[in-house]
Amino acid sequence: MLAAEDTYEYAAVFALARAECEALNSDGHAEAAALMEAGRLFVRAEENLQTSSTLSSGELMEHAVSCFLKAAKLAYVSEDISALDTSASFMQPKINLSQRRILQDLLENAISPPDDIL
Repeated sequence: MLAAEDTYEYAAVFALARAECEALNSDGHAEAAALMEAGRLFVRAEENLQTSSTLSSGELMEHAVSCFLKAAKLAYVSEDISALDTSASFMQPKINLSQRRILQDLLENAISPPDDIL
């Protein structure tokens, strides 16, 4: 409902709270899904700032990346990467090319970490 009202940052905070509840219930898949949703909502909130005349500090994008990384880590630890939505759907067109490459690299390393990390 908050997302429908264009208050994406508040909707993202609620998604983070849902992720914490799922973590307390030891449901890693639901936690990862809630984190992915929170990340997407933070990206949309950042897009709103960038399209308006408001100056953005990039903090919302940092929150989004943090959520995506936590979700990727959960999926990697549970060895169920296929359950994680790694499609480009969360990489909205407003994210610049360097940010998109960073996110793609992070997800690829979570899925297939280099040998020197293991």
